[in-house]
Order: sequence, then structure tokens, then C-alpha cells
Amino acid sequence: MNVVTKGMRKLKHIPNKLDNKIKVFFIKKSTPKIKLWETRSPRIIVSLTSYNKRLASVVLTIKSLLKQTKVPDKIILYLYKDEKENLPMALTKLVDKNNLKIEWVDEDLRPHKKYYYAMQQFPNDFIITVDDDVIYDKHLIEYLWNSHLNFKKSVIATRAHQITFTNNLINPYNKWSWNSKSENTPRMDLVATGVGGILYPPHLLKKELLTDKEKIKKYIQVDDLWLKNIEVISRVSTVICDGAAILERNRIDIPHTQATALSNINVNENNNDTALKKLEKEYSFSKGILQNINKK
Repeated sequence: MNVVTKGMRKLKHIPNKLDNKIKVFFIKKSTPKIKLWETRSPRIIVSLTSYNKRLASVVLTIKSLLKQTKVPDKIILYLYKDEKENLPMALTKLVDKNNLKIEWVDEDLRPHKKYYYAMQQFPNDFIITVDDDVIYDKHLIEYLWNSHLNFKKSVIATRAHQITFTNNLINPYNKWSWNSKSENTPRMDLVATGVGGILYPPHLLKKELLTDKEKIKKYIQVDDLWLKNIEVISRVSTVICDGAAILERNRIDIPHTQATALSNINVNENNNDTALKKLEKEYSFSKGILQNINKK
């Protein structure tokens, strides 16, 4: 590849980068004032967690959630109690103006905090989990919900990786089919990734596994894989929502957060493959997935 071709390829990315910077700027300057606390039953609860290094940037994530075309009933940020001293003023103001709620929890279950507490606190409601390092497209909740109406017995994701197999055993994580394009199809071989946003209907997943702290701690850094294991045991498929490609394209990584992104760390340090071996030994993970695929 010559120098000119390389240069042209780099130039193609400049408009997108500039566009994203402009969007981030306006999100920072915006002051959304949306009354949540709706009266639907069951309700839509958006749940997320964060920690000290992200508490300033999570404000941008929350602002994007307050601009949704389908407004959630509650947005709850679960934080470990020791983070109280680190709470930035911008986050406090957002709570005061929008009825966003912060729940202080006694135990730091790392990324698992975003589902563990919400699913116990709101067992009869829909839980949508999101990450704290991205700005979401305004149609996120709308698209997840619309797909749920068509696939009521599935977990609904905007982004998922397709598991691949060799000789009936799961391949290493980096040999999977990442960012599957298989929209609107219930599949047992999809692992929903939290960064995109995931909708969990009530009463689908086995509660005893969702609330088992000791097991969660064994898979403390790989919440996506642990939740997939629960889905397999519960015989619950995953569906990539209609419009996922649009949501993926419009989702913006918040600047300066990706160096500490758990997904990147897990890939770079092979944490996913270590966890897969543990799941295979403890739960026959491959067999569970393949058995459910064959029943479809």
C-alpha cells in the first residue's frame, strides 16, 4: 500500500472523529430535564454502574439516556459506598434535576453491580443494562423494546458475538465471529456484550444464579460470560435487535475512557479464555449451548 492510499484511508476517518467530538461537546453542554418515575407496569429500569475514574464521564452516558425517544421509568446508578467522596458536582446536579437515582451498595461486585442489585430490587420489571463509558444513540431503548415485543422470551441486545466451535468445544474468544449481524433471530450461540445495551425481561433467568455472590466473584471481571452461562442454563436465547447496526454506528466511546475499558483488558489479558475454561469445567458450557441449539 503506497503513502497516498494510506493517507486517503486516514482522511476518511477524520469526518467521523470530528462529528463525534461535536456530539460530545453538545452532550456536555446540554441540561436535560426529564421527569422519569412513570407509572407503567411492568416498568423499564435502566441500570448502570461506575467507579471513581469514570464518575466524571458517566455524566455524558446518563445525559444520553435522558434524551431517549422512549423514556425509561427509572435510571439507577449503582455505586460502591466508598465512592461517595468522589462524586462530582456535575453528577450531583444531574440527580437533583432529573430524579436520576444513585443507589449506594455495600459490596463492590465490579461490573456485576449493574444487574445484580437491580434484578433483586425490581424483580417484576424490565432491566436494561448499559455501560458507563459511551454515549448512546437516542433510539436505544425504543429499538430494544420494539424487538422485545417480537421476541418476548429472549434477551435483547444491540451488540453480540457469535460463539464458534471446533469438535464440539468452544473456540478461543479471539476466534469467535465478533459483532454478529444476525438481527431478529433468536440464537443460543450469541453472547450479548454490555457496551451496546441489553434488555432483560423479568422472570426469564434463574434467580439462584443471578444472586449467587460466591459464583459471581469467581467470574468477577467477565460479567458478559457469566450472564451468558445463566442464559444457557435457563434455556434463554439472545436476539440482536432490529436497527442494531444504526445503534452501533451512532454509539460514541467517551474520550479517555477506553484505556481502562474492561472489555479491552479482558481480551488483552486473555481473561475471557480463562473464564471460558472455568465455565467448561464447572458447567459443561459448550455442551449446554450445543444442546440448546440442536433443540431449535
